[in-house]
Amino acid sequence: MDRTTASEVAKRAGVNWVVTGQVIQTEPNIVLMSSISHAVTGEILEPQQVRGEVGDDIYAVVDKLSQEVRKDFSLPSEAKLELDRAVADVTTHSLDAYRNYLEGVDHFFSFRFDGAKDSFGKAIEYDSTFAMAHLRLAQLRFAYGYPGIDEAVAKAVRYSEGVTEKDRLYIESFEAFNSRKDSLAVSILERITERFPDEKEAFYWLGIIYMWWLKQPEKAAWAFDKAIELDPAYKGPYNDISSVYLQLGDFDKALWAIDKYISLAPDEPNPYDSKAALLAAKGELDKAIEFYQKALEVDPGFTFSYVGLGDMYLYKKDYAKSEAYYRKLSSSADKDLRSWGRSYLARIPLYKGKLNETFDVLGHGIAADEMEQAEGEYSAYKHLLRAIIYHEKNDLDRALEEIEKAIEVMREAYPGQTGQSYVYFQDYYVELLAENGDIAKAEKVAGDMKEALEESGLSLSSRYEYWHAVGLIQRAKGDLEASITSLERAIEVGMDFLPRYTLAKSYSESGRLNEAVMELEAALSRYDEERIHRLWNPNMAVKAYYQLGLAYEKLGRQAEAINQYEEFLDIWKDADPELEEVEDARRKLNNLKRQI
Repeated sequence: MDRTTASEVAKRAGVNWVVTGQVIQTEPNIVLMSSISHAVTGEILEPQQVRGEVGDDIYAVVDKLSQEVRKDFSLPSEAKLELDRAVADVTTHSLDAYRNYLEGVDHFFSFRFDGAKDSFGKAIEYDSTFAMAHLRLAQLRFAYGYPGIDEAVAKAVRYSEGVTEKDRLYIESFEAFNSRKDSLAVSILERITERFPDEKEAFYWLGIIYMWWLKQPEKAAWAFDKAIELDPAYKGPYNDISSVYLQLGDFDKALWAIDKYISLAPDEPNPYDSKAALLAAKGELDKAIEFYQKALEVDPGFTFSYVGLGDMYLYKKDYAKSEAYYRKLSSSADKDLRSWGRSYLARIPLYKGKLNETFDVLGHGIAADEMEQAEGEYSAYKHLLRAIIYHEKNDLDRALEEIEKAIEVMREAYPGQTGQSYVYFQDYYVELLAENGDIAKAEKVAGDMKEALEESGLSLSSRYEYWHAVGLIQRAKGDLEASITSLERAIEVGMDFLPRYTLAKSYSESGRLNEAVMELEAALSRYDEERIHRLWNPNMAVKAYYQLGLAYEKLGRQAEAINQYEEFLDIWKDADPELEEVEDARRKLNNLKRQI
């Protein structure tokens, strides 16, 4: 980077002094030169030049140059008392490891997680004791839903003795975060911001925790804003603050943030993928498809956009295209992505009401996972889908067996995430237990959920599953008003489709039909799967049209009821005959048409 460009970057970041440098010579010894200039006034301090001894590596020469640079700054007294530590001692002694680590960090913050996984893996191959590479790998596995998070965190902690104070605090904060000790993680990140007030990444991670785990969007917005204030060209916060604005109901500001993100990173795929998801949230499927495709034009290997396109075409009932995009994952070189893809392929027949076909797809997927030793969320998800199928077939005993297997797989894959992993699938487990008449066990499971969340430091207001489970038990006991209160608390926590669907049914059964209609209309108007998880239960995603038709019909809104029944029957036109809603919808539709 030349001095002019560096000065411009420094001005935007609010930095006064800029250090630029160049390699003058590499043989027979390394010679480095640096120059210090003021970003605003253009003042240039005396340049520094250092010559390494024959045999010195680049790290040793950089250490010498760092000492010369420090001499030319008017540093505070505290800084002068700090020990000069060799760069290699606080990072890695392997140039190849450090190069791959830096490449991985760039991939990670560009959301190119496949490239990041490869780069961090290579960094660790070159230096198995590189603490920050293990930390980044743990962060990557968390972001992607990969198993092995606990192992990576443990190695980051084990090899952290020689790292800088800042890096040690980052490792400690993520260790706490991974253990679902969110308050402790926040406290450690706040210590970073106090000790290093210009550390934008600490504010970024604070925003992530406030947004996605503590469910405090206003605090998340503050943290992301602070990161942007420190560096207006910092890309990541624009992506996440867009989600904050969307949750707060400000679509225009959400769109502004994403467009700003695109302007900062026009050659990266994730900004276009994020805009696609935002448009999907607005119900604009065709525009969403356009931006998902734009993301793939920028990077043909960008996994998230294949998933997004598969979802969009499933909603559009273009099943061949949906399958083609999901198969991009199932044929990936990465075994975890193949497991993802096999799970998504099972969504298509289940969305169409083809239970037996779905069961066959899942059987092949589970067998492939076992053969490839793929484990984690998407292996567990396949068992969840099998539970759903047995539930639809009214075989509650087998449904319970499958959901218990899903929970077991999830806990084995993520043993360190005690609070979070404990609640995965538990609300559906409660529903099956309650329907099977085992209210006592359902209540015990709900109680265990509450205890696990509280013991891990998570607020009950941070996870919808607990309140959804309580509401399901109350429904089964016939206490609709109490159920509604609990389910309303569940949807306050997040935007997930399933508790909203359950709440709408409770509203309808208690005679609050207009509120049922509002919930179902809101749920069916959004297609941003990564936020609402509408396709997580593909059959429910379709049955919502049937439920909305029932509510419209009871309100005397015949034309709207007809539209919903027709949409439901169009999707389930080839559904298995055992699905009783299909015949009921046909009968109701015919009756309504005769009345018009």
